[in-house]
Amino acid sequence: MRNVGRLDERIEIKSRSMTENDFGEPIDSFSTTNTISAQVIVKSGTEKDSDNKEVNIRNIRFRIRYLSTISETDQISYRGKTYDIEFLEDNRRHGQTIIHAKEVA
Repeated sequence: MRNVGRLDERIEIKSRSMTENDFGEPIDSFSTTNTISAQVIVKSGTEKDSDNKEVNIRNIRFRIRYLSTISETDQISYRGKTYDIEFLEDNRRHGQTIIHAKEVA
């Protein structure tokens, strides 16, 4: 992979698992499976009015070394914020994975 020096940020990959609450109802929970280096590329940010609420949406790309265990159901934790993975762009030829993610706050 070229430009390895640009992988200067640390991110956590969190995998989804099903657990039960006190009443036996299934709930989603996330646990950290990997902490890795990444290049963070902010693509865009918008504000939308949804149900009379202001919503900030940030689209970010995380470039990491190729990782076969990541999936679209995982989440990314970066600088205290959580990002949903929209899709993955695997480029095995260059040994990298580009994660297209979105934060809604």
